[in-house]
Amino acid sequence: MKPTIGWIGLGNMGKPMAQNLVNAGYQPWVHNRTAEKANFLVEQGAQYAETSKVVAEKSDIIITILSNASALQDFYHGDAGLLSGVDSSKIVIDMSTIGHEAALNLAGQLSSKQVRFVDAPVSGSVKPAEAGQLVILAGGETGVVNICRPIFDVLGKETLHFGKNRLGKPSQTGS
Repeated sequence: MKPTIGWIGLGNMGKPMAQNLVNAGYQPWVHNRTAEKANFLVEQGAQYAETSKVVAEKSDIIITILSNASALQDFYHGDAGLLSGVDSSKIVIDMSTIGHEAALNLAGQLSSKQVRFVDAPVSGSVKPAEAGQLVILAGGETGVVNICRPIFDVLGKETLHFGKNRLGKPSQTGS
């Protein structure tokens, strides 16, 4: 049985990546600042969530791919943010290309809620994203990365697991 996926961020990279999940038979809960960007995916079976919190509450695995650290803050915080909807039963995968400080901050916030975390930026551009040919640079606990591998296999041609996330610390335990 496929896990319920949540997807936050439907920009140039996020939209084709979420599309690949829909094409693979997932029915992700999607959220984006501009709701209209989700219409095409909803027409194909995705479900639209009004807030990041709803995505987190409805999903087993939540994937974020956001443009910068400021966007990350917007989607993760507040009463309607992702952090208000996650608990230790969830896995969060961040595929955003953000700086070390923002990644460290995010990992700390998820760790304080005992959420399993995979830091997984991607190598590639829009065309490889559309073709499911990205290289995924995964960091986190082996068991958690292995749970996520079927998803990564849809999104990319190769997943390189570094054992630790880019913060240099093992991810939360609980495979």
